[in-house]
Amino acid sequence: MMVLEIDSVSHAYLGRRKPKWVLKKASHTFEAGTFTSILGPSGSGKTTLLSLASGLDTPTEGAIRYRGQDLRDMGLSRYRRRHAATIFQSYNLLTYLTGIQNVRAAMEITGIRGGRTRALEWLERVGIPADEARRNVLQLSGGQQQRVAIARALACDVDILLADEPTGNLDTGTAGQIIEIFRELAHQRGTCVIVVTHSHHLAKQSDQILTLAKGRIA
Repeated sequence: MMVLEIDSVSHAYLGRRKPKWVLKKASHTFEAGTFTSILGPSGSGKTTLLSLASGLDTPTEGAIRYRGQDLRDMGLSRYRRRHAATIFQSYNLLTYLTGIQNVRAAMEITGIRGGRTRALEWLERVGIPADEARRNVLQLSGGQQQRVAIARALACDVDILLADEPTGNLDTGTAGQIIEIFRELAHQRGTCVIVVTHSHHLAKQSDQILTLAKGRIA
């Protein structure tokens, strides 16, 4: 079942003289229960595409639809709150909170119940034990902060999970665990998982690989 559609999407950033087109007529449909990787060199438009699919921005041209409805008609904040969760490369954690509190804050926004217990379960699944989960996130290493960011997204129980280089700061063992979680979410829970990555190893574990080149999906 189609859950997310990228329809002839072009996107430009305004410069002093002329717009800089980062995406050009990109189109693809993403199915529920699939794990998709997006590869491409730096500057190819991967992060821009993920930002648009996450509902953080709107395309200059074309449309992005969730189950047939344009995100602009649905409302970007509603889409992000109810249907899509994003794992950011820069973590985007609330730095004045602990790991548990970061996860619980996201759960409260999306209306997910389970509280402290659910938050701890997801943190432990990504390799953050309870004693570290109770520490302020600034007291954690970069890799640990990335794991908290991943747990925060996974705990929200949405049907689209988007991730920007989610294993870039993780050791090989933990990266493998995260990939297995993505596969489980897609194949057992029916989540649509979309990952932007430079890692060909991660991409090989996904169901399909898309390649962005010069703003187009090849």
